[in-house]
Amino acid sequence: MSLLLATIVTTASRWQLLVNFKNSILGGNTAPTGSDCIGTLNSEDYNLIQNLNDCVISGITTHNITGQNSLLGPLKDNGGPTFTHALLVDSPAIDAGNPEVPSSGGSACEIADQRAQVRPIDDDNDDIARCDIGAYEFTLSDTHLYMPLIIKGN
Repeated sequence: MSLLLATIVTTASRWQLLVNFKNSILGGNTAPTGSDCIGTLNSEDYNLIQNLNDCVISGITTHNITGQNSLLGPLKDNGGPTFTHALLVDSPAIDAGNPEVPSSGGSACEIADQRAQVRPIDDDNDDIARCDIGAYEFTLSDTHLYMPLIIKGN
């Protein structure tokens, strides 16, 4: 089984097979015991794995992020044909995907996310557009600023 640009969260069971994955998030799962996976994962790099307690990670791990909360929103309609978990504003997955040109082969990210949002977008304002890890490309328009309403009295 291979996963590309996947976000796997909140499942009640754990993976128990050999999985090849790249540019993917594995975190926030709800198995009664253990971590976000069990057994061996073959990394093709640029992954975010939240809890490694029962996992063995083989393969290319140079740019993997481990042991950090993925900071994902709830599964919901964020646009596109299927529900997705949006990246929250401080997610370590933002701009942490493979920096190669999208859809150029190898472990490069796809040109669009699961919602058909074009990748990459410079989400952290460092003037470098880079894909986000996972199935969802964060955009600054995903954030909302709420200002207080002040009414001047007579």
